[in-house]
Amino acid sequence: MECSKCRSRHDDRHPDHRLRHGGCHIGRRRAERCADRGSGAGDHLADSPAARDPQAIFRDGVFRPDETWLDGQGEPFNPGNYYCVGGNSKFYGAALIRFRETDFAPVRHMGGTTSGWPFDYAELEPWYQAAEEMYEVRGCLGEDPTEPPHSGRYPHPPVPDEPEIAALRARLVRIGLHPSSLPLAVDLPRWLARGQTPWDAFPDTDGSKMDAESVGMRRALSFENVTLHTGMHVDRLLADDAGRITAVQVTGPDGRSEIAARSFVLAAGAVNSAAILLRSATDAYPNGLANRSDQVGRNFMNHNCSAALAIHPWRKIVPSIKRRFRSTTSMESLMPATCLLATFNCLGASPARSSPRRPGCRGPLPDGSRIMRLIST
Repeated sequence: MECSKCRSRHDDRHPDHRLRHGGCHIGRRRAERCADRGSGAGDHLADSPAARDPQAIFRDGVFRPDETWLDGQGEPFNPGNYYCVGGNSKFYGAALIRFRETDFAPVRHMGGTTSGWPFDYAELEPWYQAAEEMYEVRGCLGEDPTEPPHSGRYPHPPVPDEPEIAALRARLVRIGLHPSSLPLAVDLPRWLARGQTPWDAFPDTDGSKMDAESVGMRRALSFENVTLHTGMHVDRLLADDAGRITAVQVTGPDGRSEIAARSFVLAAGAVNSAAILLRSATDAYPNGLANRSDQVGRNFMNHNCSAALAIHPWRKIVPSIKRRFRSTTSMESLMPATCLLATFNCLGASPARSSPRRPGCRGPLPDGSRIMRLIST
């Protein structure tokens, strides 16, 4: 795409915003360990029947990238990244939660104490408020005792509870607990009008989730000096002898080219940002850019979550879930079965990838036959 100001196709030297949607390929422990099978270049996500088809999404993986990464043991796996305008936010659960005040201070962990952030929550709070208003967050103040101070209210009331959740919330309140509504950036009536499905892991193709494309990108593109380049794979950053970035090398529909600008922002995610820096090595910087410590691409941390799940002891799992389990080993395909979620809560792997023991689990991962017995009972 041409720049709207200087009409130069690839060498835009005025202070223009350059928006990139491309990917790269990286292993989990060391970023240069990879098996590249995909372009990593993104375009707009078009609507299709698959966008609301759970089997297409979870079983067939129609939106997953056509590429393979290597894990810490050198084993290949298909990553859960999405290369499209809006990135992973097109598929996110739309929960926009503020960090708590204590998150910015030094925190003591088993492995040591963090240094803390260079600024505190109060300095960031106005930007949290502006982002919640921009993304039209649905929420309610006063429910969560850990909620940090807000300078304003949520733009919309919270997404209402389903009847079973409303009854559970009432029981929890009666015993002195503090159930709270998640702040969600989803227009629920509009989402359900397109299809009666959840929104977490389902792509937003009509703007009913407030994501990086439907809100952030749309707002940015309203300025005449902003141009969006799609279908571009970021190959490397080009730096001078002083280490200052002078251009970015990309491969797109018209082949390889370089784009120069005064300033660059590398925001390709935790994994892909590290891979781009490592791929940008030069004679002066043989370990990659911004990698004097030789730690870029190392110490990658998993996002661990815990969930409390209620299981109805007399409610049978519907037959379609049994059939779905038999047809695939994808963990995501088991999401509707709460008993399976409870079984796998601490595992973090599919039955096909069972291993002897995992931290936090009592015993080995259950095999498929054991899981089927759990479904039947």
